[in-house]
Amino acid sequence: LSEQAVGSALSISQFFGLAGAFSVVLFSRHIRKDLALLLGIGLSAVTIGALFGTYALLAFVLISGAYQFLWNMTHPYLLSALASFDPSGRAIVYGTAMQFLGVAAGPAIAALVITEQTISNVLWMGIACMLASIACILPPLIKERSLSVAARL
Repeated sequence: LSEQAVGSALSISQFFGLAGAFSVVLFSRHIRKDLALLLGIGLSAVTIGALFGTYALLAFVLISGAYQFLWNMTHPYLLSALASFDPSGRAIVYGTAMQFLGVAAGPAIAALVITEQTISNVLWMGIACMLASIACILPPLIKERSLSVAARL
């Protein structure tokens, strides 16, 4: 794909992201945050994996759109989880700072590992980061959920 095609596809994918953000407004009362986070982050890793061997513009638009939808759907649940872990608000401050560090450093690191022949190194890095995110967020979510269940008993 040309640079212009990729740029246009990523611009279009922002509309999918808008739909993801609105989906939280519509469905947040019907889905648990731990399930939303697991599905959102896990399916984000799947969408990254779907980019292996994808060279058609429409496929790239749909896959990047799905990723944007999932990220913008997952992010409010992530902030909610951070807020419930630490009522002082420091977890949200640190979590947001780490997010922006990733947004800034991620492309720089990707530029170091990408080659002219393949982007698979970047895709594997993205998948690994998503799986690491699940590994980091799930234990406190499980603990919080078990405390919540115990409190109701």
